[in-house]
Amino acid sequence: MFATKINKTCYNITGDKMLKKYKIPIIFSLTGIIVFTILFFSKVNSDLMWNFGYSYNTAIGKLMYRDFNMVISPLYPTLTGFLMYILGNNMIAFTLINTFYVMLVVYIIYKLNPKIYLMSIPFVLISCLANYNTLCILFALLVIYLEKKEKSDYLIGFIIALAFLTKINAGIFLAIPSLFYIKKFNKIIKRSIGFIIPNAIVALIFLILNNLKNYISYVFLGVLDFASNNLQFSLIALVVPVIIIYLIYLFIKEKKIAYLYGIFFTALIYPVMNELHVVIALIPAIVVLFDRYEDYIYKLRYFAFLFIFIPIVGLVLDYRSAGYTHDNNLFKYRPIQSEYVKNKNDLDRYFNGYYEDVCFLLYDNYLYKLMLDLPINKYDVILYGNLGYKGTDKMINYLKSKEKNHYFVVDSVINGAQYNEKILNYVQKNYDMYALVGNFYIFKKK
Repeated sequence: MFATKINKTCYNITGDKMLKKYKIPIIFSLTGIIVFTILFFSKVNSDLMWNFGYSYNTAIGKLMYRDFNMVISPLYPTLTGFLMYILGNNMIAFTLINTFYVMLVVYIIYKLNPKIYLMSIPFVLISCLANYNTLCILFALLVIYLEKKEKSDYLIGFIIALAFLTKINAGIFLAIPSLFYIKKFNKIIKRSIGFIIPNAIVALIFLILNNLKNYISYVFLGVLDFASNNLQFSLIALVVPVIIIYLIYLFIKEKKIAYLYGIFFTALIYPVMNELHVVIALIPAIVVLFDRYEDYIYKLRYFAFLFIFIPIVGLVLDYRSAGYTHDNNLFKYRPIQSEYVKNKNDLDRYFNGYYEDVCFLLYDNYLYKLMLDLPINKYDVILYGNLGYKGTDKMINYLKSKEKNHYFVVDSVINGAQYNEKILNYVQKNYDMYALVGNFYIFKKK
């Protein structure tokens, strides 16, 4: 009896030690599985297809800003495209790569403060999608971590450069807090060197490829057009100034640069101030506040498991209501809403699979052209800011060059807020509506 009790006690002690030893790997593994599931089974939308499409284009050897248009900086599609080239140019590889990015975000939060990472996971699951914003969040949190650990200024400048090469305004907003060290000008110089060198290398590469002018046109000049024509607002954005004011109060009181990163990164909500962009912009601020109140957050850590189920429940409800199916090409393994497959099949029947004389002017150009195995060109993201400097005029001239014997496919209903309506108005004014196919109007020259 006594021996049995000893054995049971030893077993419990050993079991507790084993659980404690492997608790973190188990939590990270489960989080990774949840992230992959959410990314892979969530609804297909334009944002997913643009980010997948940019990476897909890069993986097959297309040159960004010359062969296809986009307003974002080159790092995300370059890095993701390179990894897709190695792992496979498909949706599964794309989802795995973006899951890896999200898990890096979770790992950085854990390294920043092990007490807060559990409560941070629900916010990460909501905000970190299969797109470039996840890298922006990753670099922002990495800079905050490096500041806390007082790491090399050259390294901090380099990470800010990576953020800039992912999304220009993210890099700018992360660079501004370094001015806090104005009395230690040597730190600013070192960070500037770390920032300038990678950007100079990228500019040199584009110069050698005879693509520097396009890079400047789309990324630097196009973003001005994007900001001036894509203003959106949601009531949830009203929480941002409240958090900013409190972070300013904490900064004045404690003089910690981490609060400045939280403050300036919130500027990412402009101009698209919808629910998702608000959460994305607030992640560094939330993490900084969690770090400030670590003891309170640690006491709430088990509520994280409850909150984690919220995006999972949302995913299940989405999946049940979307009428998912599988296409036999791009979406062979990844579910897609049946309405997209129906529209694609309607187009195939109408044009008999022949698209040489068809010009797509859809908000979801990438989705349908990739499903139809059609090549992407530099006029396939018809959004404000994504067509480069004077892009609308260039697009209209492109349409004029295609007028003879060409069909123009246009959405019957525009669901995307960023669509360039000037181009749509030009088509409606100068071409005749020829047919209605699925959810699309077919136009031809009058």
